[in-house]
Amino acid sequence: MSKKIGLIFWDGWLGIAPTLISLIEYFSEKDHHVFVYLRDDDEFDLSIIETFHKERVTVYRISSKGDFLKKKIIDTVIRILRKIKNSHWISVDRFNQILFNSEQLKSYLDILNYSKQIRKRQEKYLDFIFCVDTLGLFAHKKSKMRSGKIINLSLELLYELKSDKEWLNKVIKKNERYYLKEKVLLTLIQDNFRWSIYKRINHVVGDNFLLLPNSARMNSENEKIQKSDFFYKKFNLDPETIIVLSAGMICDEVCSHEIAQVIGNYNFKNKTKIIFHNRIQNDTIRQLYIEKVRIVGKDNLCLSLDPVLFSELHTIFNSAQIGLVIYDTDNGDENFSSIGAASGKLYQYIKYGLPIIASRLEGLEKIVAEYDLGVIVNSPIEIPLAIERINSNYQYYSNNARMAFEKKLNIDIYLDALNELI
Repeated sequence: MSKKIGLIFWDGWLGIAPTLISLIEYFSEKDHHVFVYLRDDDEFDLSIIETFHKERVTVYRISSKGDFLKKKIIDTVIRILRKIKNSHWISVDRFNQILFNSEQLKSYLDILNYSKQIRKRQEKYLDFIFCVDTLGLFAHKKSKMRSGKIINLSLELLYELKSDKEWLNKVIKKNERYYLKEKVLLTLIQDNFRWSIYKRINHVVGDNFLLLPNSARMNSENEKIQKSDFFYKKFNLDPETIIVLSAGMICDEVCSHEIAQVIGNYNFKNKTKIIFHNRIQNDTIRQLYIEKVRIVGKDNLCLSLDPVLFSELHTIFNSAQIGLVIYDTDNGDENFSSIGAASGKLYQYIKYGLPIIASRLEGLEKIVAEYDLGVIVNSPIEIPLAIERINSNYQYYSNNARMAFEKKLNIDIYLDALNELI
């Protein structure tokens, strides 16, 4: 029976959210009608919307800009206080606290406006609603949405911040914990290790969750996609060059500078290029960092800084031979240290048969070891030897990667289980 299914996504980056894209496509293919309440912003690439089923997917692009007059008043007060601070009538610490709280208040007004717009556009009744992350649950509450069962879809981990100034964080965390205890049917999360962390930081009792890795779909077009020459043309590479791809971000969280330093000073046995491909446009600060990366990577590194549409991602991943899934293992942010099945690029690599070189992090190591997808490294300094090891038995690792994706790890397998439930 056809159902009405809602999805609340405050973060708005739909074009780089494969789990959400897959979920929308899958349920519309099952003859359900999907209503997406998406925060809109000029910086978001939302071209993916044009690929959705026109009759079964309704996307509401909702501005997040809150009450203009109230925010104008807040800005005016801040300007006055700034002048007072410069005249030493108010302490710097006091001014900074007021400024911080004012920015939080403006964010709160944005969330309230987003929720208000959802309320105006919502269906009379939804059978299910997927609330994405903490702010999805908060917007559900503030919009007073009329829905049946609520499914919490966790993409990011949000901690309760201890500072007394973090009042907005405390409000939305309190709501999240209440929803998890009283209202949520179940939580969708990427793997068991990540669930153990989510459970701890949200004081969850029991194990009411279902696995949904940040994977890609196994669609009928997959067999027809030929090996891509995207990077070979872009950088005028010799056809015999082995491309080792690090897709996604270029930053210290994924050890970009450290990797570039290591490979910049290494003499590979075969023609080898490491390519960093960026998923979003860079701001000025990031451009300065990237230039440092370019310098230390020398001739062994190519930087691909122009993002491609989600529908064209196959040209990126299918143009490489090996995939890097490297993260800073000393990073205290468990969004990274527990990345595991939340790493979207991992699944894109293996979809196209790319062996993996991954950091020794619990979730990642388990996936790579279980299916023998490639090599685990303790630090970026081991990457060149890992490349040599994979090249010495390339077809074995490549076959394992493709087979694991087709038989065990594509997201449709997990969506089938979810569809049975709802």
